[in-house]
Amino acid sequence: MKNQHVVPRKQGWAVKSENSKRATKIHDMKTDAIDHAEKISNNNKSCLVIHDKNGKFQEIDCKLDKKNQHVVPYKDKWAVVRVKRKDAKVFTNKGAAMSHAYDIANKNNACMVVHDGKGKFKTFLCEPDGKQPGFWTQVRMGTRL
Repeated sequence: MKNQHVVPRKQGWAVKSENSKRATKIHDMKTDAIDHAEKISNNNKSCLVIHDKNGKFQEIDCKLDKKNQHVVPYKDKWAVVRVKRKDAKVFTNKGAAMSHAYDIANKNNACMVVHDGKGKFKTFLCEPDGKQPGFWTQVRMGTRL
C-alpha cells in the first residue's frame, strides 16, 4: 500500500513507490507517468503524489476523499487547503495549522497531509476511526519535541 510518486528526472518523469530509491518506471511525458502511477495507486488503494518540475509537491489524490486537508507553507506562515481548492485558512505556526487540519479531516473522515517548509510532501495521517494521533505520530510529524 505504498503511495506512488511522480517525480522529475534529468530526462523524463519517474514513477516510484514511497521511500523507494529506485523508480518503478521512467516516462518521457509527465502525463504518461501520472497515468502509470494512477493505475498502481488504484490497484494498491494508495495515494498518487504528483511533484512539479522542481520536485516540490504539486498535488495528491488519494481517491479516499477529496476532503483531505493539506498543511502547506504559505509566505512566512502555514495554510490549510484542499486539493483543487483555492481557499485557504492561514496560521502563524505549523502546529496551529496541523491542529486545525486534523480536526477538519477527522470530522470529514478524511486525511491530513503535511508538507515540509519547502512544500514537499512529508507525511499523512488518516484516522477515520476518530482516534487522536498518538505521541509517536506527533513526534514523527514534528508537532511534539
